[in-house]
Amino acid sequence: MHELTLAEGLARELREIAIRHRASAIRDVFVSIGALSGIVQESFEFGFEIIKEQEPLLKEANLHVEVDYPSYRCKGCGSIIEKSSVVPSQCPKCKGLQFFPIGGDDLRLLRVELDLEEEMEDI
Repeated sequence: MHELTLAEGLARELREIAIRHRASAIRDVFVSIGALSGIVQESFEFGFEIIKEQEPLLKEANLHVEVDYPSYRCKGCGSIIEKSSVVPSQCPKCKGLQFFPIGGDDLRLLRVELDLEEEMEDI
């Protein structure tokens, strides 16, 4: 289950971000999982839930996942067919039948929402 390893890596990165910004907690985490990445979304979410229980900064974090679909480049004419959840049946320009996927094969951290510690003033 490599999803758990990926979730652990994400937790390490989030911890570093929180420390760098002096956050008291991480509230929301937005990630993109590529449709061609081989990552099982449900397994990744499950792994994140396990790991966040072990990390105080993540205890209350909400994970938001979006799927990133690839674009496709026609092997025949080079035309790019915009992001799609299915491989095109043929190129709209040259009617070619062979395509190369572009993107949609990675895990990306898109955004993190933090609770920042309030600085105390000397009295």
